[in-house]
Amino acid sequence: RRGLQAAADDLGYERQRHRHFDVKRKLVTEGVGDAPLGEGVRSLQVVAERGLREAAELRTNQLVRDVTKLASDTTSQQAAIAALGRRLAHVRRTANDQEGRLAEASRKTSALHGRLKGEGADDADEKNKKRVKKLAGATSTGRLPHLSF
Repeated sequence: RRGLQAAADDLGYERQRHRHFDVKRKLVTEGVGDAPLGEGVRSLQVVAERGLREAAELRTNQLVRDVTKLASDTTSQQAAIAALGRRLAHVRRTANDQEGRLAEASRKTSALHGRLKGEGADDADEKNKKRVKKLAGATSTGRLPHLSF
Protein backbone atom coordinates (compact mmCIF):
# COMPACT_ATOMS: atom_id res chain seq x y z
CA ARG A 1 0.00 0.00 0.00
CA ARG A 2 2.85 2.35 0.86
CA GLY A 3 4.59 1.57 -2.44
CA LEU A 4 1.39 2.35 -4.33
CA GLN A 5 1.15 5.74 -2.62
CA ALA A 6 4.80 6.50 -3.47
CA ALA A 7 4.19 5.55 -7.11
CA ALA A 8 1.12 7.83 -7.22
CA ASP A 9 3.15 10.71 -5.75
CA ASP A 10 5.91 10.17 -8.32
CA LEU A 11 3.35 10.11 -11.13
CA GLY A 12 1.76 13.35 -9.90
CA TYR A 13 5.13 15.06 -9.71
CA GLU A 14 6.11 13.90 -13.21
CA ARG A 15 2.76 15.10 -14.62
CA GLN A 16 3.33 18.51 -13.06
CA ARG A 17 6.81 18.66 -14.60
CA HIS A 18 5.37 17.66 -17.98
CA ARG A 19 2.70 20.40 -17.81
CA HIS A 20 5.37 22.93 -16.82
CA PHE A 21 7.53 22.11 -19.80
CA ASP A 22 4.52 22.06 -22.15
CA VAL A 23 3.54 25.56 -21.00
CA LYS A 24 7.12 26.73 -21.35
CA ARG A 25 7.35 25.29 -24.87
CA LYS A 26 4.05 26.93 -25.87
CA LEU A 27 5.19 30.27 -24.48
CA VAL A 28 8.39 30.11 -26.50
CA THR A 29 6.74 29.00 -29.75
CA GLU A 30 3.37 30.79 -29.59
CA GLY A 31 4.05 33.80 -27.38
CA VAL A 32 1.86 35.11 -24.57
CA GLY A 33 -1.41 34.61 -26.43
CA ASP A 34 -4.48 35.42 -24.35
CA ALA A 35 -2.61 36.12 -21.10
CA PRO A 36 -3.93 39.01 -18.96
CA LEU A 37 -2.47 42.42 -19.59
CA GLY A 38 0.79 43.13 -17.84
CA GLU A 39 1.90 39.51 -17.79
CA GLY A 40 4.67 38.74 -20.15
CA VAL A 41 6.39 35.52 -21.03
CA ARG A 42 8.95 35.89 -18.26
CA SER A 43 6.27 36.51 -15.61
CA LEU A 44 4.45 33.34 -16.60
CA GLN A 45 7.72 31.39 -16.59
CA VAL A 46 8.56 32.63 -13.09
CA VAL A 47 5.15 31.61 -11.76
CA ALA A 48 5.39 28.18 -13.39
CA GLU A 49 8.92 27.60 -12.11
CA ARG A 50 7.94 28.69 -8.60
CA GLY A 51 5.14 26.11 -8.60
CA LEU A 52 7.50 23.42 -9.86
CA ARG A 53 10.11 24.35 -7.23
CA GLU A 54 7.52 24.19 -4.44
CA ALA A 55 6.37 20.75 -5.61
CA ALA A 56 9.99 19.56 -5.70
CA GLU A 57 10.60 20.91 -2.17
CA LEU A 58 7.50 19.13 -0.85
CA ARG A 59 8.64 15.91 -2.48
CA THR A 60 12.16 16.31 -1.06
CA ASN A 61 10.79 16.94 2.43
CA GLN A 62 8.65 13.81 2.21
CA LEU A 63 11.66 11.75 1.10
CA VAL A 64 13.76 13.16 3.95
CA ARG A 65 11.04 12.21 6.46
CA ASP A 66 10.86 8.70 4.99
CA VAL A 67 14.63 8.24 5.16
CA THR A 68 14.73 9.53 8.75
CA LYS A 69 11.95 7.15 9.76
CA LEU A 70 13.71 4.21 8.08
CA ALA A 71 16.98 5.08 9.83
CA SER A 72 15.17 5.27 13.16
CA ASP A 73 13.46 1.92 12.54
CA THR A 74 16.78 0.34 11.58
CA THR A 75 18.45 1.62 14.74
CA SER A 76 15.67 0.33 16.98
CA GLN A 77 15.70 -3.07 15.25
CA GLN A 78 19.47 -3.33 15.64
CA ALA A 79 19.13 -2.52 19.34
CA ALA A 80 16.45 -5.21 19.71
CA ILE A 81 18.66 -7.74 17.90
CA ALA A 82 21.59 -6.91 20.20
CA ALA A 83 19.38 -7.30 23.30
CA LEU A 84 18.09 -10.65 22.05
CA GLY A 85 21.66 -11.76 21.36
CA ARG A 86 22.67 -10.92 24.92
CA ARG A 87 19.64 -12.74 26.26
CA LEU A 88 20.43 -15.82 24.14
CA ALA A 89 24.04 -15.84 25.39
CA HIS A 90 22.77 -15.65 28.99
CA VAL A 91 20.34 -18.52 28.42
CA ARG A 92 23.07 -20.63 26.83
CA ARG A 93 25.43 -19.97 29.76
CA THR A 94 22.68 -20.88 32.21
CA ALA A 95 21.89 -24.09 30.29
CA ASN A 96 25.56 -25.07 30.20
CA ASP A 97 25.88 -24.42 33.94
CA GLN A 98 22.82 -26.54 34.60
CA GLU A 99 24.17 -29.36 32.41
CA GLY A 100 27.43 -29.27 34.36
CA ARG A 101 25.63 -29.36 37.69
CA LEU A 102 23.42 -32.20 36.43
CA ALA A 103 26.45 -34.21 35.28
CA GLU A 104 28.12 -33.66 38.67
CA ALA A 105 24.95 -34.69 40.52
CA SER A 106 24.66 -37.78 38.31
CA ARG A 107 28.26 -38.71 39.03
CA LYS A 108 27.76 -38.30 42.76
CA THR A 109 24.51 -40.28 42.64
CA SER A 110 26.20 -43.12 40.79
CA ALA A 111 29.03 -43.12 43.31
CA LEU A 112 26.54 -43.30 46.17
CA HIS A 113 24.63 -46.12 44.48
CA GLY A 114 27.89 -47.96 44.00
CA ARG A 115 28.72 -47.62 47.65
CA LEU A 116 25.28 -48.84 48.64
CA LYS A 117 25.69 -51.92 46.43
CA GLY A 118 29.06 -52.53 47.96
CA GLU A 119 31.07 -51.84 44.81
CA GLY A 120 34.42 -50.20 45.16
CA ALA A 121 34.82 -46.51 44.50
CA ASP A 122 36.98 -47.26 41.44
CA ASP A 123 34.28 -49.37 39.76
CA ALA A 124 31.66 -46.68 40.31
CA ASP A 125 34.01 -44.01 38.92
CA GLU A 126 34.58 -46.03 35.71
CA LYS A 127 30.83 -46.39 35.17
CA ASN A 128 30.41 -42.65 35.78
CA LYS A 129 33.10 -41.82 33.24
CA LYS A 130 31.35 -43.97 30.64
CA ARG A 131 28.01 -42.35 31.49
CA VAL A 132 29.48 -38.82 31.28
CA LYS A 133 31.00 -39.65 27.88
CA LYS A 134 27.64 -40.93 26.73
CA LEU A 135 25.90 -37.77 27.99
CA ALA A 136 28.56 -35.49 26.53
CA GLY A 137 27.77 -36.75 23.03
CA ALA A 138 24.13 -35.75 23.41
CA THR A 139 24.60 -32.11 24.43
CA SER A 140 22.53 -29.52 22.64
CA THR A 141 24.14 -27.11 20.19
CA GLY A 142 21.24 -24.70 20.43
CA ARG A 143 20.56 -25.02 16.70
CA LEU A 144 17.65 -26.56 14.93
CA PRO A 145 18.34 -29.26 12.35
CA HIS A 146 18.27 -28.23 8.70
CA LEU A 147 15.60 -30.22 6.91
CA SER A 148 15.18 -30.21 3.17
CA PHE A 149 12.02 -31.37 1.51
